Amino acid sequence: MTSFLRELRVGITSFARNKSSKAKKVRSYNQKNEMKELENLIRSSIVEDFTKSDFCYRDNILNLFGSPSKFFRPNLLLQLSFVLNADESNKSFVSPKQLMIAKFSEMVHVASLIHDDVIDSAKTRRCRPTINSQLGDRAAILSGDYIISKATFLISELDDAVLTDILSQVIQDLVLGEIKQFKDIPSVLAYNDIIKNKTASLLALTCKSVIYSHKVISHAVNAPKDVLDNMHRFGECVGLSFQIIDDCMDFSGDKKMGKPKFNDLKNGLVTLPVIYAAEQFPEINALIERKFNDQDDIENIRRLVFESHAIDRCKQLSKELISEAIDIVKNYSNKYAQILIDYILMLHERNS
Repeated sequence: MTSFLRELRVGITSFARNKSSKAKKVRSYNQKNEMKELENLIRSSIVEDFTKSDFCYRDNILNLFGSPSKFFRPNLLLQLSFVLNADESNKSFVSPKQLMIAKFSEMVHVASLIHDDVIDSAKTRRCRPTINSQLGDRAAILSGDYIISKATFLISELDDAVLTDILSQVIQDLVLGEIKQFKDIPSVLAYNDIIKNKTASLLALTCKSVIYSHKVISHAVNAPKDVLDNMHRFGECVGLSFQIIDDCMDFSGDKKMGKPKFNDLKNGLVTLPVIYAAEQFPEINALIERKFNDQDDIENIRRLVFESHAIDRCKQLSKELISEAIDIVKNYSNKYAQILIDYILMLHERNS
């Protein structure tokens, strides 16, 4: 067992003992409290990793990890682990490997945000100054690369060839998605391909990895293909759905998370609301070709998007993807499945 797994096991054991000591006082199961403790375990582990580091931009990275965040990806993976690990008596747990996968997902996500901020010339992230706005693009790119290198090392600590193959694909897909975003001709198919690589792949492949860390399915040969495909599709659907909603929010902004209006448009990025609106108003294509560089282009795009049915169509597609993800979870009859469904619905309703 690696040093990280040993430390993580100590944290889990301590957590389990505390839970056991409270059993006489509180008989009912409270997954909300358990999730919070597991979340704190992951957060503190990430902070500890970078606190020990002598990387020159360490404090900036720690500041970003310490800023307010939804922690959506790790939480989803933890919830999914409870669903998959439940026994016949409705008791469940999260394994050390599953915790590491959840940690990996947050680290890669934050690294991708840092790189996005450079590409987008973003000034704020999560209501705080971005690394690129404080230290320049070079420092930001190196910081993102450093986080990815730490996440890659985390994969090696799993000591599992199958998981290494799956999770390594995440990083490759992120890069491919970013390249396609600036090379592909805007279309619904191209957009779908881009966000599958850039956004949905992280959730799809980490959800698939959670299956390999299942208490019964410990190796690829024991994992039924339909189960693996379902977990991959579950993560993909959730990832696609939330990215579509996020692209809609570019037209309204999100003050709570520090997301400015029209950030994608200002960077010449063509998202699904614009593609749908162009189907109804072909004059948008001329604006797309010049990457919205003329003085009134952004205001004209905003007006045409809201005059069209683009936002409604995006929200409907997002809803359909969430419904597909929920149908996959319904294959599991334990109580944790309903908790996961409620969690997904709550997040979707809050964001849309």
